[in-house]
Amino acid sequence: MNKSMSSAASAALRLATASLLGAGLLVAQTTVKPVVETTTAANSGPQKLEKFEVTGSNIKRVDLEGPSPIKMISRQEIDATGRTNLTDLLRDLPEAGQIGINEGGTTAAVRGSTALDLRGLGANNTLIIVNGRRVAPTGNNSGGTVFVDLNRFPIAMVERIEVLKDGASAIYGADATSGVVNIILRKDYTGAEVGLSYGNSFNTDVSEKSFSFFGGASSGKASATVGISVFERGALKASDTSFAKTADLTKRFAALGGDYVADSEAGYFDLRSGTGPQARVSLSGFAAGQVNGVNGVNIPGLALGTPITRLPGTGGAVAGTLASATPSFASPLRIGTGGAFNASAAATYEAQRLSPGGDPSNLYNFQEFVWLTPETLRTGINTTFRYDLTTNTSLYLETAFQQNKSHIELAPSPISTAGDNNLLLPKTNHWNPFGVDLNFNFRPVDIGPRKADITNDSYRLVAGVKGTISSRWNWDTYYSYDNDKVVDVTSNAISESRLRASLARSTPDALNIFGGANYRNPQSTLDSFRVTTQKGGYSTLDLWHGQVSGDLYELPTGTLGGAFLLEARKEKFGEANDAISTKLDDIIGQVRLADSTDARRTVESVAMELTAPLVKTGTVKFLHSLALTAAGRFEKFSEGYDSGLKPYYGIRYQPFKSLVLRATYNEAFRAPTLPQLFGGVRESLPNGLPDLRRPQALTGDPFDGASTQRLVRAGGNSNLTPELAKGMQYGFVYEVPFKKLQGLSFGSSYFRIEQENVITTTGTGFIRQNEVGGGTAGLVTRAPGTETYTNTTASPINVLSG
Repeated sequence: MNKSMSSAASAALRLATASLLGAGLLVAQTTVKPVVETTTAANSGPQKLEKFEVTGSNIKRVDLEGPSPIKMISRQEIDATGRTNLTDLLRDLPEAGQIGINEGGTTAAVRGSTALDLRGLGANNTLIIVNGRRVAPTGNNSGGTVFVDLNRFPIAMVERIEVLKDGASAIYGADATSGVVNIILRKDYTGAEVGLSYGNSFNTDVSEKSFSFFGGASSGKASATVGISVFERGALKASDTSFAKTADLTKRFAALGGDYVADSEAGYFDLRSGTGPQARVSLSGFAAGQVNGVNGVNIPGLALGTPITRLPGTGGAVAGTLASATPSFASPLRIGTGGAFNASAAATYEAQRLSPGGDPSNLYNFQEFVWLTPETLRTGINTTFRYDLTTNTSLYLETAFQQNKSHIELAPSPISTAGDNNLLLPKTNHWNPFGVDLNFNFRPVDIGPRKADITNDSYRLVAGVKGTISSRWNWDTYYSYDNDKVVDVTSNAISESRLRASLARSTPDALNIFGGANYRNPQSTLDSFRVTTQKGGYSTLDLWHGQVSGDLYELPTGTLGGAFLLEARKEKFGEANDAISTKLDDIIGQVRLADSTDARRTVESVAMELTAPLVKTGTVKFLHSLALTAAGRFEKFSEGYDSGLKPYYGIRYQPFKSLVLRATYNEAFRAPTLPQLFGGVRESLPNGLPDLRRPQALTGDPFDGASTQRLVRAGGNSNLTPELAKGMQYGFVYEVPFKKLQGLSFGSSYFRIEQENVITTTGTGFIRQNEVGGGTAGLVTRAPGTETYTNTTASPINVLSG
């Protein structure tokens, strides 16, 4: 663990110990007892049930089970799981599936963050809210995917979680296609409590330490709470595990062939890299020939003119051949100006052997540097405040600050001629014994592992006023501001342009790729091409919300409930990457990052919801209750489009008290994210993209072949239109009506979601194949006159439009 993280964690641990001792006395004096309902002779009649808010509706109700299925996870259930973070808690939901964007990603665009994806439709389609309110997504974005980072919310500060497993654009607006997760934080507490935990594994050192404090007080009209949390976790290194310490899986898969895996099959299971600290070299270009030393002197013991593909000890595919046996060299090759053949150095050079499977093998095990999960430190503070202005009106305030730090490491970057823009080892290199330009593969392990440090700062402010009108209406209006900022710094990266300069030097400070696994280049040489890169982003949300809900009218069957709301929000997203990261193909092992961008938009919303009982409760046999809910929401975006009126219909039928049957229909809407619309341009120069309209076999032009590097651009697409969806679900919930099994219930639901106009990014292969007649011609650029293929635009587009 780096010094700053370690010192902060140790300070937190000391604070935790001191607080635990002090709080023990405090809790002993001020405890909170659960509210217990009692019944006396005077009030033994039927009691009026208190209405409460439930995710998926703006109308308070008395029934926990409504038309839409909701999973509630209480504070007691959270404690019982022993989970230390929301990611581990929510990944157990059947609807969550695989959490594709997670903090364990080492090379991904998003590191240190975790997204939740309900129903497998993508994190963009799952709406995460806090206390029923929208929050800003993370400043990280993954290819345009925007999401709320679950790591922002300490599990110790959570009162309960409500997961709505139904589309809810009619209630909450855009992005709620597959469901809503409402994280409800703790408040209205009197007393104090301290939590302290430690955990570790038996075979590895992946310690987890957490400290939390939550306390509150009330006096007359005012009440306040404060919560502090610290979470620290060590890294899980691949080298510390039996299952991941090596990329050679031959022994693990030996059972597929009994006790023995043939050499011909071993390569399928040996995933070690052919690029390691022992360089592999071959002659550059397609010029055929042999290496003849200066004045005709060759390696001692070899006849004059011996082909380079027959040099001894070079570990090629055929015994005694060079690692790369193609092309086949036949004609003499004379040393050009500036090159010198060093017979003694060439005779002692032994390239990396490439025998797959067992020993002897010098394939490189990159797993020794890989961390499977990051080193993490998270600190946060949450506060709430409430003041009763009158008996019916209250002022409230919520604040939260969270800082998450992650550190992760992976193997040093591999370098190769094929993978890095025809990067060659020049004949002028001081350590090149062959005196000719060489293709090569090499991994400078002496530069050290690539190290990434990610810092995510977020803060949130909510200020509002709410109250009641008589006993039939509730109103609430608030303003919230939310900001999330991410900075991702990678050290020990390699600049290709600086590496070229180092390789070209004819002095001893040139990079030496021939030293072998135990050789170490001087630090000054490594520092000449070692760089530190930085990328970052931010997201903000300004939101004003006002709503009123209550009893509209007394029907013969019961009360007609209604809710009305107005909302306006301003969303901002920015991305700022350093100059070296936005230079085309200069960082080895990293694509060119996007140009800086600063995008914003405004959204205005109006919504309405009604719920009506169709029969009076308990008056008809096998018709204990029957209620209908209808809702609709309209949103207008500053880009010039709107959602249209998105409806929701739900019916709840209760034939008798212990059984609920329900069904819903909804239409959902997801607006393009700001990165999808206005994201900065990213560029790359891949090869392997032959011109399909002008095949080289017909034109004879090498430029039309697969070896040509072609520019691929990716970025935002301001012409995107919103995604649309229709969803339906039906199911039941049955509560076992026996006192000895009180609280036991089970249920089942069926759901179906149909999407259209889906936003996706198509690959260059798809674009090229559909250039003629397939609708992607506008994404391919050709030179005027010659019509040669020069570049491709791979920005997001709408598909499945009807």
